Amino acid sequence: MPDDTSSIPSAGRDSSAPTISGHPAVDLAAAIFRSYGRYLLTAEDATGDLEDQCEQWARHLLVGSPAPGIASKANGGSDERSWQEARRFFNDMRRGEQERVETRFKDFRDMLWLFMHGIRDSFIKDQTADKEVEAQLNQLQGALESDSIDDLKREVMGSVVIIGRTIQERARRQEQQMYMLGAQLKDLHDELVAVKQEMSLDALTRLYNRASLDQMAERIVALSQWSGQAACLLMVDVDGFKKINDNYGHPAGDAALSMLARAMLRTFPRKGDFVSRYAGDEFAIILQDTSAKEGMLLAERLLMVVRTTVINLSDQEIDFTVSIGIAELRNGDTMETWLRRADAGLYSAKQAGRNRVVFQDGA
Repeated sequence: MPDDTSSIPSAGRDSSAPTISGHPAVDLAAAIFRSYGRYLLTAEDATGDLEDQCEQWARHLLVGSPAPGIASKANGGSDERSWQEARRFFNDMRRGEQERVETRFKDFRDMLWLFMHGIRDSFIKDQTADKEVEAQLNQLQGALESDSIDDLKREVMGSVVIIGRTIQERARRQEQQMYMLGAQLKDLHDELVAVKQEMSLDALTRLYNRASLDQMAERIVALSQWSGQAACLLMVDVDGFKKINDNYGHPAGDAALSMLARAMLRTFPRKGDFVSRYAGDEFAIILQDTSAKEGMLLAERLLMVVRTTVINLSDQEIDFTVSIGIAELRNGDTMETWLRRADAGLYSAKQAGRNRVVFQDGA
């Protein structure tokens, strides 16, 4: 069997241990363990240790070095590989990840339920107070229609007391509710950021994928309905992407998408910024707590960054541009209407000559 060990990146080898097998399947298994360790969906305090274990398993499969938790049979490499233990470790890790993600989403739903329950209780209490005031005002109206000064005086004084007490109680309750709702909104925002970290990534660009975008957009729309927080959605598309593939080959197209992904991450570095691959050469970016004016400035900045980006492929230099459509989240928007407006802005940017930003304000 030919020796394929040259295909293993030198940075991933143990220079002190011999390479026992260069079989492509072994190389692939080790690469899977390393990639898995690098992109773990797990608690931050455990990530380093688990990544190190994945690296140990990769070295064990490549060069026969000791596997995590398994005593070494000899110094240096060994021809024997602990394939069953490796598979068990991988399965346990994936099962643990699934449980953590499901728990995170359950916690998020519970938090949102408590938030909505607090809003409902507030409305019910206000409605009860309003009915009490309404009943007293009806009594006052009856006294006005009578000829008794004493009845009128009594009802006026009663109305003053009830209305004054209602105003004070409502003000005190609203102040307390605003404090509690503010804290809950912050928790919801933090939870959105945490959930974002656990969503699936696109294999090429390492950005969040379409499914992750749909989930995040729905949460932002729901959160904005309660808080009134501003948000902008950008749709970004590579200009002439088919020509890049046709003229320079698909590696050039992949390089353009990867470079654009890095440019977007540099332009939108905040924790609340959500950068995703929408489909093909089209990308979507959600900017929380961002007005239309601010979103336009950031979109123009991305245009400038891409204009100065050059792809070095073999002996060729390739440059490219992008078009951007932007829409601000409006009252009554759904995820679909928000996406539709941003996509309409992107279409207008393409029609107007590409390499520009168009803000879509209409339906």
